[in-house]
Amino acid sequence: MMPLELTVLYNSLLFVMGTSDCAIKGEAEGIRQGLLRVLEACGTSGQGLSTEELWQKVVQEVTVEELQAPLHRLGALQAAWWLADSCLQSITDLFRLLSSAEDPGRAPCSGEKNELLTLLKAWRAPAEEAPISLVQSTEDLKETLCTAAAFLQGLCEGGGHPCQSLTCSFVPAHPPLTHLLLFWFLFLSMPLVGLFSSEKSLD
Repeated sequence: MMPLELTVLYNSLLFVMGTSDCAIKGEAEGIRQGLLRVLEACGTSGQGLSTEELWQKVVQEVTVEELQAPLHRLGALQAAWWLADSCLQSITDLFRLLSSAEDPGRAPCSGEKNELLTLLKAWRAPAEEAPISLVQSTEDLKETLCTAAAFLQGLCEGGGHPCQSLTCSFVPAHPPLTHLLLFWFLFLSMPLVGLFSSEKSLD
């Protein structure tokens, strides 16, 4: 039942994503509770661990084959949440774990300038037949993560403040939005070409 439970969680988080600050905090807690449920089902516990430590424990200790694809999808959602909060290093560490778990023989790329993008592009979720239809496919989510990460990383490297720049460019007629809500709007609502057009407008 855990694969179905994790897939339902994945879909539900995508449905409510970005509706409010409370919803965003709830999404983060939802992912955490999902990981704790996985550990509980496998006869262990992750209480008291940080989110990063929890992911490390789950990826390294949960080897049940049918859970791998749902966990990778949940990891991609975790990456999206961390992108919204500009936690690029946390995403890099998570995808190092996911990549090494899926392909132990893969050479590490630690220290590369564009390590995060390299990891995202190389990431392949384990193949599976999902127990129910997905709101967003793993490949679509991966493509969006790669584009959003490149966009955000480019802003950071250029010395700009992504939150202020994006607020200025996209919602000048509305009250300021939190950077999380704004980034969720970009993540789910804007076509990829819109992201590239917006990047040019920030130059």
